[in-house]
Parts: sequence; structure tokens; C-alpha cells
Amino acid sequence: MAARLDAAVRQTPGVMLERPTQVNSLFPRLPESVIGPLQAWCPHYTWDATRDQVRWVCSWDTTEDDVDRFAAGVGAACAATTG
Repeated sequence: MAARLDAAVRQTPGVMLERPTQVNSLFPRLPESVIGPLQAWCPHYTWDATRDQVRWVCSWDTTEDDVDRFAAGVGAACAATTG
């Protein structure tokens, strides 16, 4: 599911994935203006605040619908806060 999430958000304006996803976690960098609203909608970790980097984790029970819904939310948050 992490690979599915990677594919779904990699081309989203504002999302920067520096490396290919190889495990169940993604470590994207986001515009600072996106992080707060996105965390308010769906809590997730701040990984490195100095780089505006967060951590998204997929677990064994993450579904395709979960990934698709989250990816859509990321896209909406980026569009709403970055124009």
C-alpha cells in the first residue's frame, strides 16, 4: 500500500518524495502551509520540522480505499494552501 500511496502522490504539486518507497513508510517534504491542515484532517508524524518533512505509514490493514482517500486529501490540501 505504501507503493500505491507513493504512485498516487508523487506527481502532486507540493509533494516532494526524494527517494523511491521501499518499505511501509513514505517521508515526503511538503510546503509548510500544507502540514497543519493535513495533520488536522488526518494525523500523521512530523519527521523533520526543519525540512518540512513528514512520515506517512501504511500498516498491514491499510486498504486501497484508505490510500486513495488519503491521496485525494493530500491533493486537496496542497491545492487549497499552495494555489
